[in-house]
Amino acid sequence: MLAASIAFRLPPLLNAEGTNSDAAVVGLQAVHLLRGEWSPFLWGSGYQTSVDAMVAAALFLFTGPSPAALMASSLAGHILLTWLVFDALRRHLPAWTAALTVLPLVFAPDPVHTYVLYPPRQASLTLVFAAFWLLHTAVAGASRRPRARLAAGGAVALLAVYADPYALLFLPGEALLAALVLADRRADRPADRPALLRDLGALVGGALAGLIPYEILTHHPLASRGQTSLGLAVVRHNLGLLVDVCGPWLLSTRIYAARTMTDYQPWEVGPGYHAFQVVAAAILVAGVLSGFALVFVKAIPWELRRLGLVGAVMSPVTLGGFLVSPMVMDHFSSRYLAAALLCAPFALAPAAYLLRGRRFAVALAPYLLSAAVSGWVSYRPFGLARHPSLAVDERLGVALRERGIRYAVADYWASYRLTLAYGEHPVVVPKNEVEDRYRPYRDAFDAEPVVAYLHDAYRSRERLDETEAAIRAGGTPFEPRYDRFELGNFTVLILVRRPPGTRLALAP
Repeated sequence: MLAASIAFRLPPLLNAEGTNSDAAVVGLQAVHLLRGEWSPFLWGSGYQTSVDAMVAAALFLFTGPSPAALMASSLAGHILLTWLVFDALRRHLPAWTAALTVLPLVFAPDPVHTYVLYPPRQASLTLVFAAFWLLHTAVAGASRRPRARLAAGGAVALLAVYADPYALLFLPGEALLAALVLADRRADRPADRPALLRDLGALVGGALAGLIPYEILTHHPLASRGQTSLGLAVVRHNLGLLVDVCGPWLLSTRIYAARTMTDYQPWEVGPGYHAFQVVAAAILVAGVLSGFALVFVKAIPWELRRLGLVGAVMSPVTLGGFLVSPMVMDHFSSRYLAAALLCAPFALAPAAYLLRGRRFAVALAPYLLSAAVSGWVSYRPFGLARHPSLAVDERLGVALRERGIRYAVADYWASYRLTLAYGEHPVVVPKNEVEDRYRPYRDAFDAEPVVAYLHDAYRSRERLDETEAAIRAGGTPFEPRYDRFELGNFTVLILVRRPPGTRLALAP
């Protein structure tokens, strides 16, 4: 599973410098953490924390900062998550059957892959599944200190919410598992009521301890709560996206892939393969729903039925959270549905026990193939070789440094990605100032007399001709005359800042 988790993701791993700016911000903050700059929040966020940046910083201590190390820090968290699920299942299933059950975490479509290689959020997800593992093993025979695991499970579940509020979505599943485990421990000692109270006290005490960092965070002056609010007004909009775009992408019945770099479009398939995709998705849905149905089959070990119920419950919880979330915007919002797939191995566990090795492998194979194709196609335009644009990025960095450029400006999706790839030499800030994630970059850029404007044909959303027209018309802080050169997908304008106090003409 370790080898497959890495091999399946080779295209983006081999092209780590092509990471997006949202992820690059985590790496840049990790670099500044190592310099002693501390912030409880992720740069530019009032709700996501710097936990993923701390994980990346720990790895940077050994490897040095780089996009590849940043990506590896996130992948390591997903591999640990995968092992935790596998270890929970192999206690009650043959090892190979448990491994098969976990494969939906290995061969995953883009909504899951988004978190696996592009932080932030993976640290929170790993903590969530550490909580599931701790609670699942907090029973007699599984641990010599089950009550300590109850307390740790409660604490880690809430620490995951501190790491990223997306973990709030998993709390119903974690609470259900905790309640079932407490009931099991009560059944083992029906007359020992004080023991039950001690168990409950350990769980609640751990949860309260884990809640403290989150409460402190949410009362911070820079905290924002709007992203975690829920509302019925968005249900109609979100339902349309769920049915038409996000749900199909999650189930691999529809695939999106980039033509050049960020211009994602549907990947067209023939009717025959689409029919296969639908059948494969139906197999997964039936397998997840079996977690509800098989809870009553006593021939299956109760521990697996318990996990199956928890995994199945997470699907309607995820769908409900998606429908009322204000964060759902477009097809990329399919990542908010990832919780259902991440918990799918739990839901599949009872069926895996009944079918066992070969029959279960045959039953699950269509979905695994469909998900693998979906995930692999979504890696485009990257392949099993370094994309030529990354060499262009390197040449551009050399060209800017040779011209003495220390600061530049570009579209957000090019800015922080290049800043990380260049090791902050030069620093590239977003053209739209409201998209700033780290104010000191902007302040230094504003004080620099000569800067560069970078237009990336693959990523920039603004029109180059309009930007040039505004500069020539005198509607910017820069002189109307500038040097211009092209390098691959980049057009570069070398701009000289006007003296302070210069009156600007109105932009056309």
